[in-house]
Amino acid sequence: MPSSAPAAIGGVAVAIGMRGARGGPEPPPPANPLQLWSAVQMAIVFQVVLYGVFAMREWFGGAGLVASGAVLGLTDLDALTLSMARMAAEGTAAPVAARAIAAGIVANSAVKLGIALALGSASFRRLAGAVMAVMLASLLVVWAVLS
Repeated sequence: MPSSAPAAIGGVAVAIGMRGARGGPEPPPPANPLQLWSAVQMAIVFQVVLYGVFAMREWFGGAGLVASGAVLGLTDLDALTLSMARMAAEGTAAPVAARAIAAGIVANSAVKLGIALALGSASFRRLAGAVMAVMLASLLVVWAVLS
């Protein structure tokens, strides 16, 4: 199935990367994400996203949802997925919501490719850049096939 190609490419890249991985210092433990202030901030962000996506749907219809999906995908896919699921439950056509999520995934992958190329070491840029470029290209092919 063509939509599984990006996941398969990512899986192969992880396997190759882990094969050559070297032991290093243990990373510090993550901060507790269940603290009250973090939860309040996330709830606020999700509500702002929901209102923004609603406004885009009202003003521009399906094209507005796809555009807002691409913009939201530049930073985060969780809020986008939640908002599109709610929109689909409230009557937005599922294919339109799916296209918005796909636009977000493409935008998110493009940002990650840019970060890998701009900030990575030479070996990281080669591996991550090549893998992300192929994944991004496969996402665009899937988008074209499904559209």
